[in-house]
Amino acid sequence: MEKVIQIGGIDCRLKSSAAVARLYRLHFGDDLIIDMNQLMEDVKANKGTLQPRNITTLEQYAYVCHKHADPSQPETIDEWLDQFEDDGAIYLALGDIISLWKKETESKSTSKKKERISTRPLNTPLFMLRCAQCGIAMKDLELLSIGLINDMFTELKNDDYDYPVIATQADIDNL
Repeated sequence: MEKVIQIGGIDCRLKSSAAVARLYRLHFGDDLIIDMNQLMEDVKANKGTLQPRNITTLEQYAYVCHKHADPSQPETIDEWLDQFEDDGAIYLALGDIISLWKKETESKSTSKKKERISTRPLNTPLFMLRCAQCGIAMKDLELLSIGLINDMFTELKNDDYDYPVIATQADIDNL
């Protein structure tokens, strides 16, 4: 997913894909999925007020998405942030950045099994494991969203579901 947003009066083209979680970890050594989930929880709980750690997460996610869309962006986040005149510019783009994350992680599939696929909270290593289990190559992450890969994994697990009733041709004809 790509989106152009204004940060400090500058048009920034951000590209979010499943590759961003890996890039974030490579750049910052942190877990994007955990960090963004924490940011989302804090935004809900604090009605839009961000803790310093969440502002850092927001900056880092925006930087990685901008660098992903436009490799000519500076090599360090500090250089990237220096191009914006207002120190709070990234905070003003909060809604746009969060909407990009929500779109990236949007999932539509539901598990057919009563128990959850995993009781562990999703993090980047678990997400990468799910990619491997689905047979998704690293180079393909750029083409897919986190939500779509989660849907693919859910559907993969649904293949093992023992459907109690399978429609016959007569059932279909009766429809």
